[in-house]
Amino acid sequence: MPSPTSLNQSEHIRRVESPADLLAVADLIEIAFDLKDDPEGQVVIRQMRRVARQRTPATIRALRGSTEGFVWVENDEIVGNITLMHFHKSSKPRTLIANVAVAPAYQGLGIATALTDYVMRYLHNKPKAEIWLQVRSDNAQAIHIYSKYGFKFEHAIAQWRYSPTMNAVFSESTEATSFHHVSRRRISDWAEQSAWLNVIYPESTRWYQNLNFAAFSPWAWLNLVNWIELPNLQHIALRPKGYLAGVLTWQQTATSADQILLALPKSTNEDDSAEVLLCYLIEHLKPTRDLHLEYPAGRATRGIQNAGFVLGHNLDWMRFEKL
Repeated sequence: MPSPTSLNQSEHIRRVESPADLLAVADLIEIAFDLKDDPEGQVVIRQMRRVARQRTPATIRALRGSTEGFVWVENDEIVGNITLMHFHKSSKPRTLIANVAVAPAYQGLGIATALTDYVMRYLHNKPKAEIWLQVRSDNAQAIHIYSKYGFKFEHAIAQWRYSPTMNAVFSESTEATSFHHVSRRRISDWAEQSAWLNVIYPESTRWYQNLNFAAFSPWAWLNLVNWIELPNLQHIALRPKGYLAGVLTWQQTATSADQILLALPKSTNEDDSAEVLLCYLIEHLKPTRDLHLEYPAGRATRGIQNAGFVLGHNLDWMRFEKL
């Protein structure tokens, strides 16, 4: 089989045009990323298939301002995919390259590189926007390819998930002695919480999670814009020996999992603080839905695991810089 990059790309690359294309892309991503036995991955795949069944060719065309898909076709079969997600809510437009996937039988032939090359040339002719992507931290080959295009590493995140059906593990010391240091957040905690949040969830990539830290402020109720979000937020603080050691925010969402945000200083106690706050949430507030937590890769790993969270992936954020 000849290398696809040696062929005319225009003969193989086309837009996602129909619900059938979207379903084929969902199948491709499931196989290419080996998500059959990945609970979190299956949530994403089911959502992709549900969206595909709700779309029509007209709605797919209408949504190109927010999401565009391009596929590689061999013998009328979709064997490669790349997705562009456009974000316009902030003052600076941004595009995220996502779901770069190639069918196993066609991997190593240059399809992913050809698709990346195609969209980079496509984006070059678009209005100025930052270009970002996420790549698994252990995917050295992909990181090398993106680096050649001019993408630079920004920071790495760990994606964690907790399911109420799992058996969470709690240390005896946490259950016996530490929970009485956890209470509702105080107004005076906001200055430190805000500073920690801005370090842990950098502004440069906060747009992706659509985080509105203004709604986390104790004074958020003064702004009517925040009233929709406030009922979905709960904040708990850890205060051993009278000092603030960390704040946890539980944000109930309309997606498949509620979101957890940890505001902790980088210290030798970070693991213990994360464990106590997360265990308190699970034991006392008793969430009934799955929980999703993103945190800087390599930080508080032991504490998060001890609270019963399972690591999904470590991901590198990379931003395009012109060479």
